[in-house]
Order: sequence, then structure tokens, then C-alpha cells
Amino acid sequence: MRTIVAVSATRDALPCGADIATKPRQTHVTSPQHEATAVDALLRIRHALSLARGLWITPGDNARFFLYFHPALATICDIVKLISLRYFNEVAALGSIRRAAEQLHVAPSAVSRQIAQLERDLDMTLFFRSKAGVQLTNAGEVYWRQTRRVLLDLTHARQSLDDMRGLRRGEVRLYVIEGILFDFVPRIISAFHARYPGIQFTVHTASTDQIVAALMEREADIGLTFNAAPRAEIQVIEEFIEPVSCLVAPTHRFADASLLKMSSLVDEPMALAESSFGLRQIVEKALRRYRNSFAPVITTNSLELTKAMAMTGTMIAFLPMLNVQRELAEGSLRAIPIDSKELSESRTSVCIHRDRPLSFAGREFLKALREAFQALNAPTAAAAHKRARKRVSATT
Repeated sequence: MRTIVAVSATRDALPCGADIATKPRQTHVTSPQHEATAVDALLRIRHALSLARGLWITPGDNARFFLYFHPALATICDIVKLISLRYFNEVAALGSIRRAAEQLHVAPSAVSRQIAQLERDLDMTLFFRSKAGVQLTNAGEVYWRQTRRVLLDLTHARQSLDDMRGLRRGEVRLYVIEGILFDFVPRIISAFHARYPGIQFTVHTASTDQIVAALMEREADIGLTFNAAPRAEIQVIEEFIEPVSCLVAPTHRFADASLLKMSSLVDEPMALAESSFGLRQIVEKALRRYRNSFAPVITTNSLELTKAMAMTGTMIAFLPMLNVQRELAEGSLRAIPIDSKELSESRTSVCIHRDRPLSFAGREFLKALREAFQALNAPTAAAAHKRARKRVSATT
């Protein structure tokens, strides 16, 4: 039998100092056992209210606040604290109370009140306010780092419970370099979704440096990187290695070339990714063999834009063929090999954090990614084996 107890009290009777109107406390008991249950419930509620010290519960002098106790429920104060932390983290991440409210599907005033109360509780200013938005103070930065871990731990706890249900539900957080987002990755997710429709995906495009940072900060379960520098904390599960090609339109003067020298490309108008991209770093290294300084016409954080500019026929771009499978099939771009040591090998890698276990959904999707990369590597391995056999035949 479930026992429900409604309670309210005056402000003076509550340690949290909230504005709560008075209402007579009434409990109806029909036996000593029921009385014990009611008393136990009230003691639990009193304990919950003691935890709410300094927390805003509801505004207004005449507002009413009711607590309903059930043994299976967490205390109301814990819930309030978690809501405050969630609101704070959304505002910190987005730098705007309005955008955080849109993300949380609540009114901006509700977010503002929770942040203001949190600052009073901590006796610290967490944000600098301006017309442009909000920015974390030094204290806010420290608090954000700590509370973000708390919320991530709660997410992981829920994933562990999801694991007990198999793959009927769950989430995979994927950080991906943009170049393979519009063809390669959608095909893998689509096939996975057909098998496990209950699994949800959160997919972010980012540079390799940002993907590694997301893995380190536990914001990503799996990352697909390009030429990432080795790190002890990051485990590479699978890689696809291929050269970087020069991308040109079918109408470009280089379109029919079988091989291009890097020295012939230095003076060409080009569209390049910004310097945080691993691709930009190796292209720069190759170009600097022939010129210390160069100025691309376009520098962008979008690899799609570099491809689009190459399609116009007025510029060149640099990408591995894996990133332009669709355009090559359509005939809108041509990929010309480049005679360059720096561009002879590029690595697209599937990465995870070495010391953090994945959820059941994450492990299954990692398996799907691994199989897809192995399929990519199969023709390359077969071609290498064929070349090795030819060399052996020539020596005998």
C-alpha cells in the first residue's frame, strides 16, 4: 500500500528560508502501522527540507509548496539541485541565458532565477553579464569543470541501466571530422539504426584537436579524427590510411593530369581549412618546402566549403578520396595524386578514451565502425599484397 503525505509549513519553521504559505498539516491514520508509516514519511520530508537550505523553491509570498512522499522517489531538494546544475551547465556551454532556455524548453526567467539563486547559495558570482550574453568568471570556470563531471557521471549511470535493458534504448555521442560526415558516416548510422531503432545519436562536427579534447573531457564516446597526434589517453581502434589528393573541377587545367608536383600548386588559388584542422597542418608543411609564406584565397572551418570552391573551377582544394566519394561518383570533382612526402599518407582514425568504458550502445556502434573501416582497408590490403607478389616474382 502506498502512503502519500501532504505537508506545508511556515517560513519560520523551515531551515531553507523559502517563502511557503501556511496550511494545516493533516494526516489520517487508521492503525498503529499506518501511523508509523506517516511519521516515517514526515521525518523523511523534514530531512528533505533540511537539505533545501538556501535553495529557491518557488517565488512569491503566497506561493504554496507541497511535498508528496513515496519511498521510490528521490528527495525534492536533490531534484532542485540537479535542475540548478543542469541550467548552469547549459548557460555556461552556450554563453547565453536565452539560448540555454530554448535548449531546455523553459522560460529565460526560470533559468535566470536558478542561476541567481545558485550564486547566492555559493556566495560567488558565476557569470559576467553583458548585452552580448554571459561569460564565466574564474569561479564559474572552476564550478563548471566540477559540475560538468557530476552531470556526465549521471549520464553514464543511466547508460549503465540502459545496458541492463540490452539495445532497446541508449545514446551514442559521436564527434566527427566534417569531411566524412555527409556520405560515409550517415551510411553507417543508417544501417545501425535499422538494427537498433531505440538507440539515439548526438553527432558533432569538429576539428581533430576539438575531437580529442571532447574525448578527454568525456563529452564524446567515439571520435573520428584526421592525422591526430598520438596521446597516451587516446586509443586508436581502427585506421584508414590513404594519400591526400588535389581536388579540381572537370574544367580545371589540371583535371586530366595523372600526377601533380607540389611546386606547381603553390601559386594556385586555393581554399584551405583553418589551422586547427590536421589536414591544414600537413598541407602547410608540404607547401612550406617551396615557400615560407602563402595566402589561401579562402580559410574556413568547413571542409564542405573547400570542396564547393574546387567545384567552381576557380580554386583547388586538398582532401583524401574518402572525403569526396560522392563527388567523385557524380563527376563534379576529380582527385589528382600529388608527388609529396607529407601528403603521401593521411590517417582517418576511430578513437576512444583508453580508460573510460563505453556503454553497451557505444560498444556495438564501435563494432559497426570497425567493420566499416576494415571494409575500406580490404582493397588497399589486397592491392599491397598483389604488389608484393609482383616484386617477389621479379626477383625470382
